[in-house]
Amino acid sequence: MQWSIRPFDYREDDEYKEALKYAQSFEPQEEVDYGWVFPYGEAFYDTLARRADALDEKADSIIKYLGAFSGLAALIGGYIANAGRWWEALSVLPMFALSLFAIWKAAQSRNPIIVPMPPPIKNAIEYAEAYGDKAMATFTPQLWAASAGMRAVTQVKAYLVRSASVGFFWAVVCLLIPLAVAMFRA
Repeated sequence: MQWSIRPFDYREDDEYKEALKYAQSFEPQEEVDYGWVFPYGEAFYDTLARRADALDEKADSIIKYLGAFSGLAALIGGYIANAGRWWEALSVLPMFALSLFAIWKAAQSRNPIIVPMPPPIKNAIEYAEAYGDKAMATFTPQLWAASAGMRAVTQVKAYLVRSASVGFFWAVVCLLIPLAVAMFRA
């Protein structure tokens, strides 16, 4: 799995490849009730899609909080610099660096990426026409492929949001540095 700024492509994920291969070769067995599997697959995919949406919302919150937080810290740093206390003003820099890191990671998680979707309705119609009463069973493995891809997308988003959260935490902790420098210089 790659975590760089290069757009993530779920089609490179091993589980997705396995699920797609399985879906392409699946043949339903006689006398097996597959009726419950499709609703299960549909619910599983929807859960993953909601999780990805929730991660997007968390990333947005981090960006908003850090934007306001950085603005406040800039005002404090400017005030300290105006007072001629350059060491205290410079001590705000680690907080800015960590804030920028956290914003960058949160923004990466919000980058548009290819998101796997269940097959289009046209494919479902074609399956129904081609497979008759076995259509749902034959079509169901397609949901595994879509879910595997969505899981990979969600993992990448979770990693980036977690990184942004850690950066946010340490940026807040770094606000103690100017206080420590001020106390040391007093």
